[in-house]
Amino acid sequence: MCLAIFQPPGKKVPLLHLQRASIWNPHGMGFSYAHNGQLHVVKGLFHLTKFLVELKKVPESAPVMIHFRAASHGLVTQENCHTFWIDKSHTVIHNGMVPGMGSVTQSDTREF
Repeated sequence: MCLAIFQPPGKKVPLLHLQRASIWNPHGMGFSYAHNGQLHVVKGLFHLTKFLVELKKVPESAPVMIHFRAASHGLVTQENCHTFWIDKSHTVIHNGMVPGMGSVTQSDTREF
């Protein structure tokens, strides 16, 4: 099952937790954050080093939604990695399965 983590403004998820998350959820990483009234999405990362480089770019004052994927539906691809845009003002990450959605090629959350 995937791992969803919230990193509040001014806090950092401990490196050991991120390392363990990438081992137990090896099918892609991503995150989204809000800054200056805009949402930003970084997704489709498959190496912890690259993930950490991108996460360090996030302003300290920004809340962050972090996702480590363990594929239940869909291929292990950048497109199936979280975070997903719902519309211009909302993003979503999900832990678990969305009943009735997903296929061999597309993740259930992506279809949702």
